[in-house]
This record gives sequence, structure tokens and C-alpha cells, in this order.
Amino acid sequence: MNEVLLDITVIPKSSQSKIVLKDDTLKAYLHSPPENNKANKELILLVSKKLKISKTSIKITKGEKSRKKTLSLNFSSKRNLLKIFEN
Repeated sequence: MNEVLLDITVIPKSSQSKIVLKDDTLKAYLHSPPENNKANKELILLVSKKLKISKTSIKITKGEKSRKKTLSLNFSSKRNLLKIFEN
């Protein structure tokens, strides 16, 4: 496994909880509000379920209090990771 950096834009307080890839940009629509770290926790949970990896292997390395975040996670490659989000 390699460390892969993943840029993602978060949209809190959405009606759905999902991650979409559009024009090579990942967007995470989250139910949770951006308070008390709730949106960040939901983001990590959503990514871990989609990629079938543990929550502890995902870290927010940039943008903890911003809508634009960078996640660091252990995965085979960024290309393989993005293919999962295409579906």
C-alpha cells in the first residue's frame, strides 16, 4: 500500500450523504453540519465505507476547518482509488 493524497470538496448539511466524481473533482455531500467536527467524522466514515478500508487509515492533512480538504490514506494507487468513485 502507498500513501495517497486525495483532494475533496465538502458540502455540509446536504439532503444526501454521498461522494461524487465530476470533472476530475471529488465532492462529498454530507448530512452533518460543519460544527464540532461532525462533518469531518462523517467524511472519514463515508470514504472508509466506499473504499472498504479502516477509518483509522484515513487522515485529514489539510483543510480541517475548510470545505476544501486533503485526505491522506493508504491505498494501492490514486488511479485505482478514483476508479472506485466513478461508479
